[in-house]
Amino acid sequence: MDNLSNTDTHSDRYLDAIERHVPIPSAQRDRASWSKVVNAMAVGDSIMFPNQREAQNFAAALRNYGYRSVIRTQKSSAVRVWKMDKRPC
Repeated sequence: MDNLSNTDTHSDRYLDAIERHVPIPSAQRDRASWSKVVNAMAVGDSIMFPNQREAQNFAAALRNYGYRSVIRTQKSSAVRVWKMDKRPC
């Protein structure tokens, strides 16, 4: 019985966290937001990102637009992504 009450207490913490009427963002939203950056970059340009996750997201966007990318972790632990030439079809 005591174990069940601990479970109830744990779940009770999230009752106040329930949010209603929050719109679900479009799955294409991130891709569209990168389009300005991808189009503004020339082949060989690079961007420094604070972490691997953001760098990987941008590299994926480059792939979605048909470009290759190169990713390198810097000494500062930041991650740089270069826009390379178009991928062969």
